[in-house]
Amino acid sequence: MKIYYYLLFRIYMFYAKREKHNNLLSTSFLSTVFVSLNLIAVFLTINYLGLVQIVNPIIIASSMILLWAFNYYLIIRKKAFLNQDFKEDKKGGILVCYYIIFSFLLVFIVAQLNRERIFNV
Repeated sequence: MKIYYYLLFRIYMFYAKREKHNNLLSTSFLSTVFVSLNLIAVFLTINYLGLVQIVNPIIIASSMILLWAFNYYLIIRKKAFLNQDFKEDKKGGILVCYYIIFSFLLVFIVAQLNRERIFNV
């Protein structure tokens, strides 16, 4: 959980330096996007292996909304990630950037594999 708190801290500090509106809401939206990307990558991998078929996009969208609500109301709104004594260091920023790049690449690669499997059938 500490790693997720650090990600939330870095996102929060990014918005705190650049914007004057609700940083908690922005942090919750962006962190939900990253977690959703990871869950989509896992789902696409399971789909690629043939264990589950692709479900309705409405179910996926509603799951993302529920994930955001859980994320905001149970984790971010309590601001527990701000009480962890994190520091903004270069190494942590680079690791967060690698995580973001890895998340997007993973979804892209697994989606491409699924596309190839679908069109070759």
